[in-house]
Amino acid sequence: MRQRHTTYVAKLTCVLCLVSCVLIGFFALTGCAPPPDKVCFANRCINIEVVTDSPDLVRGLKFRSRLKLDAGMLFVFSQRDVHKFWMKDTWIPLDMIWLDDEKRIIDIVTNVPPCQDDPCPSYGQNILSRYVLEINAGQAERWKLSIGDEAKFRGSPGSPLYPKTRP
Repeated sequence: MRQRHTTYVAKLTCVLCLVSCVLIGFFALTGCAPPPDKVCFANRCINIEVVTDSPDLVRGLKFRSRLKLDAGMLFVFSQRDVHKFWMKDTWIPLDMIWLDDEKRIIDIVTNVPPCQDDPCPSYGQNILSRYVLEINAGQAERWKLSIGDEAKFRGSPGSPLYPKTRP
């Protein structure tokens, strides 16, 4: 009897794994995945990767040869601090935008080139920020972003940007 139960559990586990793989493949192929996280300024939004943990915060956009025009990376820090950035091993030019707790722009550095020689310069003022957004070089100017502009974060369920409490 016990052997029959063990065999049943093993078969059930295999079936559940197979169904999970099929569903994941279906969602990936049909585009039914959750919508990407976004950062929006006025009526313009950019799809973003959100990074919150230390290895990803350090890696950022290093070793990437390109960044889609409508894409960027949002660095979410656990607390306000002076967050300086550099371009070591980053191969694409970027605009960097620092945001405070209220998601207002407090600093913008545009057209930051890839670092050619070590040591690489660091970017950002000595001001407290909570978030840093990296986007393609020239995007901040095209969108006419300026100090004081407010960002809106749009996150899907499971995202660090998704509101913890719903009204």
